[in-house]
Amino acid sequence: MDFANFTTPDFYENPYPFYTDLRNEGPFVSLMPKIWMTGRYAVAETVLRDRRLGRWHEEYVRLRYGEDRKDDPVFQVFYQMVLMLNPPQHTRVRALLMKAFNASHTEEFAHLSLTVADDLIDRFIDHGSADLVSTYALRLPIMVICKLLGLDEADTGPFAEEMWALTVPFSRAFEASGMSSREVDDANASTLKLQAFFRSELDKRRRQPKNDLISRFLQVEENGQRMSDDEIVANIVFLFVAGHETTANMIGNALVALHRHPAELERLRRAPSLISACVIECLRFDSSVQMAFRDVLEDMELDGYRFSRGDTIFLCSGSANRDPARFMEPDRFQIGRADVDSRQLLNFGGGLHYCLGARLAMIELEAAIGTLLRRLPDLRIPDLDRLAWHPSNTLRGVELLQVTWNFRSRPNFA
Repeated sequence: MDFANFTTPDFYENPYPFYTDLRNEGPFVSLMPKIWMTGRYAVAETVLRDRRLGRWHEEYVRLRYGEDRKDDPVFQVFYQMVLMLNPPQHTRVRALLMKAFNASHTEEFAHLSLTVADDLIDRFIDHGSADLVSTYALRLPIMVICKLLGLDEADTGPFAEEMWALTVPFSRAFEASGMSSREVDDANASTLKLQAFFRSELDKRRRQPKNDLISRFLQVEENGQRMSDDEIVANIVFLFVAGHETTANMIGNALVALHRHPAELERLRRAPSLISACVIECLRFDSSVQMAFRDVLEDMELDGYRFSRGDTIFLCSGSANRDPARFMEPDRFQIGRADVDSRQLLNFGGGLHYCLGARLAMIELEAAIGTLLRRLPDLRIPDLDRLAWHPSNTLRGVELLQVTWNFRSRPNFA
C-alpha cells in the first residue's frame, strides 16, 4: 500500500474498503520515506496522547516547499494557529482561547445557530429545490462565526473570497501531496488581505469594545499574559478555515447517510430528541475529517516500530471510527449505539490538541440538521447514488447536494 491508494476516484467516492485493507496491513503502514499511516483506533488514540509526538511544521514546510518558502505569509499564519503549536506556547495560547470561548454560553450559541439555520432556509424554502451545499451548508458556519466575531453579514464582502481561498490550502498544506507553487502564491495573497482586514477589526475593538469574540480575545489574560495581535489574527483565521469546510461537509455527509438509511431517518423524524445521538453517529459513520497527523519530535519506538525525529504519522480517523476492534458492526449506521459518545470519536483529535470547539461544532450540527428536517420534512435527494465527492483524502464531502421538497405542503412555523 502506498499514497497512490488514497488519491483515486474510487477512494474519494468510498474510502472505507481501502481502510479495511489499511487496518489489516498492520498497526503502521509506511507510505513513503518518513511518512507513516495508521488506521487502527487503539493505535491512533495512543499516538494522539503521546507527548513524544506533536507539530514539526516549520521543518515539514522547509522539506516540502523549500527553504525560501518557510517564511511565506500563509505558513507564518499557520505556525501561530493553536492546532500547530507545541508546549509551552501551545499551553499559553490554548488557555487564553479557552478563557475567551468559555465566556460564550452554549445556550446562546445554540440559539444563534438555530436562528441562522432558520434564516437561511427562509431564503430558499419557496423554491422547491436547491443545492444545499451552496445555499445552506457553506453559508451557515460562515454566518455563525461572523456573528460570534461581531461582524455583520455585509462585512464579510472584503474577506469572504480570501477566506474560502485559504480553506483548501489549510487542508492540503500538510497532506503528503501538498500544494503547488501557484497555490502557495494564491494563499499568500489571500493571507495578506485577511491579516489587514482583521488587524483593522482589532483596532476598532480597542477603540470601542463589543460583546463579541474579537473583543474577548483582546481582553483575556492568564498569569498576566495576553495574546499578541499576530496570534489573535492567526486564530481568527483558524476559526474560519477549520470550522467552515469541516462543518459544511459534515452537514452534507449527515444528510447523505440519513437518506441512505431511511429507517434511521424515519426514527429521527418521529423522535427529534435523537438529534444529538444522530450527529454523533454521523460523525462516526462518515466524518468530514478523515485524517490528522502528528510529527515525531524525538527518536522513539511504538508497537514494535521505530520512528525517527522528523517522521510524520498520519492518523486516519475515518478508518479508526470503522474499526471492528473498537465498534460493534462498524459499517452499520445506527443512531444511539451504546459503544460511542462524542469524546470517544477521533474526529476532534485528542490529547493536547483536542479540538477547542468540539462542543460548539456539535451544537451547530444539531441545529443545522435538526432545523432542516423540521422545516422540510419531505426533503429528498434524487441523485443519492450519483454524488460527486471532493478529491481530498483529508476532508470528505460532496461538491453539491441537489435536494427537492414539496414546498406547497410545508408546515407553518410562524
